[in-house]
Amino acid sequence: MRRRVAFDVSPLVLEPRGGVARALGTLLAALRARADGPDVVPFAPRPGERASQHRRRLVDAVSPVGFDAFVSPWSAFPAVRVPVVVTVHELPFVRAGLVEGRLRAWSHRQWLAADVVGAARIVVPSVATRDDVLSLHPEAAPRVRVVPHGFDPAPWTAAARTPRRDATPYGVLVGARRARRKGVDVWRAAVARAATPRAWVVVGRPDGALGRALAHDPRVRVEDDLDDAALMALVAGARILVYPSRSEGFGYPPLEAMAAGVLVVTTTAGSLPEVVGDAAWTVAPGDAAALAAAIDRAFDDDALRATLVARGLARAAAFPPARAAAAFADVLEEAVAEGPR
Repeated sequence: MRRRVAFDVSPLVLEPRGGVARALGTLLAALRARADGPDVVPFAPRPGERASQHRRRLVDAVSPVGFDAFVSPWSAFPAVRVPVVVTVHELPFVRAGLVEGRLRAWSHRQWLAADVVGAARIVVPSVATRDDVLSLHPEAAPRVRVVPHGFDPAPWTAAARTPRRDATPYGVLVGARRARRKGVDVWRAAVARAATPRAWVVVGRPDGALGRALAHDPRVRVEDDLDDAALMALVAGARILVYPSRSEGFGYPPLEAMAAGVLVVTTTAGSLPEVVGDAAWTVAPGDAAALAAAIDRAFDDDALRATLVARGLARAAAFPPARAAAAFADVLEEAVAEGPR
């Protein structure tokens, strides 16, 4: 029986569009491509509509008469009267402390507690996130499902075939808007310790003193959040991508760089070892000295580059969207069979 499922697609229309939007867009396309997939009905916020108004509208629209289940791409979800599947992407405070502040950590705890009580299934993108959820709520184990995000490397691999005219090799860092969680301060300390000055492009403008310092650094070009085509071109033209995250629930940027044939330097935070495998150079989160050494070698060691780029191209193909969609479809069936909580 084909299920009719309502999806909150807020991440696809809200700015800036990050990893949650990429994951959701990939999942929806793969579900729609399945011959036996659910009938996906998207609900997006209307122009000018606040989040609270959007949720109230969903409560009225998603009824048991019209839908078999509701999917939220966030931990927070409206009080609809059908089985709910939520996604908990990560819980940064569990391993990395208050990297997003006390209010954000409190909100994460409240949302998760509501999920444990009210969601038929809780989807997480990694074993690391599952372990974090169960460290706080072991009673949720029967309803937590690990479904790694799907990733299509083809657009990124195609971007790497476009000829580049950049005369100076550069490194790229993405996600700098969430500077503390993404370890931008650690990267800056590492750059200061590196043996050779490098050119850098930073995507996302950090707030406060760090943002002002980057804006006045002649070695750094700061870009506001880019559209997909511009980001692909930027990453594909880089010598390395550095992703010094302190917390990660999955991590698209390393896979994107690998698909574009770019060497990746990242950390062992959260899910990253699950995602990158042996295809990236990893250091401990927060270790500026180790990151500086990795940056120097990644720029200059051609043998290392050849090895890791080859591994990266293979690793980027390890998360086929069709497999993610099949696993998610199974979760939807479980949720419908259990019914609303």
